[in-house]
Amino acid sequence: MASKVKMRRLTLFSAIISLLSFVYKAGLGVYTMSLVMIIASISTLCVFICKIIFVKNVTASRESKKKAYIAMAITAFIYSLIFVLFAVLKVNNIDISRTNNYQGWIELLFIGFLLLMFILSLINLKGALEKTDIMVIGLKEITFLSALTDLVIIEQFVSRIIQKYYELPIMNTIDAYVPLGVGVVLLIIPVIMFIKSIRYKA
Repeated sequence: MASKVKMRRLTLFSAIISLLSFVYKAGLGVYTMSLVMIIASISTLCVFICKIIFVKNVTASRESKKKAYIAMAITAFIYSLIFVLFAVLKVNNIDISRTNNYQGWIELLFIGFLLLMFILSLINLKGALEKTDIMVIGLKEITFLSALTDLVIIEQFVSRIIQKYYELPIMNTIDAYVPLGVGVVLLIIPVIMFIKSIRYKA
């Protein structure tokens, strides 16, 4: 019980960080008119919501945990649908974003940070799947979902860097279909979560 209380406090602190991250990404997305960044901010908001759900239910009964896990799955599903809609717009060359000129080390630092977060989420997901607490598993699954969104941002930034020096028409196709591929994966995650919730014995 003591370990769960400690985890609850750490997750609450982490939720505050996620909320601040959402405000930053959303603000930057609106300022630069970057649809990619705006969508990424929504994923961070979903992570914040799920962390609050976790904090409220980590020490609850198994029945309450099951309901909370289903709420996480619904949150993930709604976000995934939004992301797929964005991906379809990209494929059809409909985008509200304009070119953003991040320069030099700032660009590389931002990409490096997002890549680090993605790697850490993979490690955390592997560790979570070895646990039996459905709330812990759900929280890591949602974090992984958000990290996949950040992976799209990484691809977009790398593509922009490449196109600064080389004109490669294929990059436009990659920019369009990478989000769509990630969107399909994102939809699979909540489906898996729903299946787990059905099998979970309350």
